[in-house]
Amino acid sequence: MNALSEIKRREEAKREAAWTPLARWQALQATLTWVEGQASVRRNTPGGCLRAERRRLLRGGSFARL
Repeated sequence: MNALSEIKRREEAKREAAWTPLARWQALQATLTWVEGQASVRRNTPGGCLRAERRRLLRGGSFARL
């Protein structure tokens, strides 16, 4: 193993040891909440499916192309 890999491994171990289980859980929850808030397009909602169906019917389109 080269010196850079060993330094990287030691630094990652120090970083991991600094987390408490509670802090890790809170960071995970905060990250998931942030990610959910970033979703600008809500796909496959009942209303969205009905709107898409209405557009296809008005265009005379096929439901086979999804």
